[in-house]
Amino acid sequence: MGGSRSAEAARQEAMLDGINREHNREKSRLTEQWERLTGILYGTIMGFLGTLGFLYIISDVLLRPQSATDLVGCSCQYALGGGAVAPGGSYPQAQIISSKCAQQLHKYLVKQYDHDVKTAIASARAYFDTYPRQANASQTIVLDIDETALSNRAEWLTALEDIRGGGIVPSLQGHALEPLRATMAPALQPMLDLYTDLYKAGFSVTFITGRRDYGMGREATAKNLEAAGYGVPCSRTLGEAQRAERPQQEPCYVALGMRSEGDQRLASVYKPNQRAQLQEKGYEIVASFGDQWSDLAGTSAAVASFKLPNPCLTENVKYEVVARMLSAGDYIPSSSARHPKQTHARDQIEFQIC
Repeated sequence: MGGSRSAEAARQEAMLDGINREHNREKSRLTEQWERLTGILYGTIMGFLGTLGFLYIISDVLLRPQSATDLVGCSCQYALGGGAVAPGGSYPQAQIISSKCAQQLHKYLVKQYDHDVKTAIASARAYFDTYPRQANASQTIVLDIDETALSNRAEWLTALEDIRGGGIVPSLQGHALEPLRATMAPALQPMLDLYTDLYKAGFSVTFITGRRDYGMGREATAKNLEAAGYGVPCSRTLGEAQRAERPQQEPCYVALGMRSEGDQRLASVYKPNQRAQLQEKGYEIVASFGDQWSDLAGTSAAVASFKLPNPCLTENVKYEVVARMLSAGDYIPSSSARHPKQTHARDQIEFQIC
């Protein structure tokens, strides 16, 4: 009897042991299958992520915009290709532009340009907020005109709309100096607001432009400045302005420097000469504003120079770090202000547009 119970117990124990072994084998099989499945899933996910990373790198290298605003591709920067400039010029007179470039430039002008202008002007305001001396009429601010005091963005947008199909563009040089059209450019509003505030603070203001003085150029430009809100030439001499208790009620400008007939100098030579003439008359140039390097470069430089964004993208990639810094609103003290290209008289090429 006892032997029968022992045999039954042994049989049941063997059966349970077999069941446990089978359960463990099944568990091991399922575990192995799960590990294979998770390995496959992990590999698939990592492969997918790797593919995305690769595509991101490729798109970053090939498609990522290279301009200071990260909106316009480097392929659209005509400055990269250089361009021979005729005497008296500061930019190529013609360029080839693709429909892609036209779309990118259009997008920049619509979405980013205003922000970049405001950023640059904000840095100038911050500079003058901490200006260490009392302003007076002998301390002058020098302004370029096109894309600095005045804006030709509407004309640019129209031109870009016209050539979005691609092709050769005879000229994308900004505002043409035809007598009628030259009176129509609106103010670049943040610059006009700063101009008014600086004038009220006691500084004088001077314009130096590459526009031509002969024909109706001066009359048309003066009308444009007045219509845009920059006032008229000041009626007082420097001595009279210094003796006056307060500036004239309405903003006015000291001078309107323009190219005379036959002036064939490069902009990077012509504009420093204009600044030197101001200094000879007793003015201290405390700040300069311009959208091109040649507006700020050279001798007789301002104490601080402020580079506004140029929708034509004049910056050379070789100096993109400087361009990015400037587009972020930093200013260049005169001790470190350098044109990023040679300006010796023997050099006949300036890589700029507009």
